[in-house]
Amino acid sequence: MSNTAKAYAMLDDVLKTEGAFVSPAELHGWLVGRLCVAGGGDTKVAVEHALDQFSLEPSEGLVQTLSALRELARSQLGSMEMNFMLMMPGDDVPLIERGIALSHWCDGFISSFVLAGGETKGDFMKDLVEITRLDSSQAEDDVDEVSFVEVSEYVRLGVISLYLDGKQDKLQ
Repeated sequence: MSNTAKAYAMLDDVLKTEGAFVSPAELHGWLVGRLCVAGGGDTKVAVEHALDQFSLEPSEGLVQTLSALRELARSQLGSMEMNFMLMMPGDDVPLIERGIALSHWCDGFISSFVLAGGETKGDFMKDLVEITRLDSSQAEDDVDEVSFVEVSEYVRLGVISLYLDGKQDKLQ
C-alpha cells in the first residue's frame, strides 16, 4: 500500500470516528484548492474553513490532522521533485470507488478554489468540472485502469501548475 493510500485510510478512520460525512478525497481536495490561490493563506484559517464547510467538530486530533495534511500538501506542491499526490484510496480498492474518489477530490478542490477567489477560466478547470460529474454508472462503463491513471496524473500536474501560478501571482 502506498503512503498516499495509507494516509487516505488513516484520514478515513479519523473522519469516521468524528462522525463526518465527507470523504478523505474531498477534504484533501478542499485543503489543496485554497493552497492554489496565492499561496492559500494561514493554515489555521484554512482548517477552520474546512471544519465549517463540512460541519466538523473541531476536536484537537482532527485539527492537528488537517493542519499536518495541509502543510504536507503545501510542501509537496512547492517541491522541485513534483512529488505532490492526490489523496486517493489504494490500488486494492475497486476502480469504480477510486473513480468516485477522484470525482470527490475535484469537487472539493473546485469549491475551495472558487471560494478562495481563484479564477475558473481555462480548459483545466472545465475538465475538473467534467470529472466531478462522474457517477458510479459511468465509472463502471467508461473507466479503465489506464484511463484512471492518465486522468489522475493530468489532475495532479494541473494542480501543481495552478499552485505555482498562484505563488508567482503572489510575488508580483
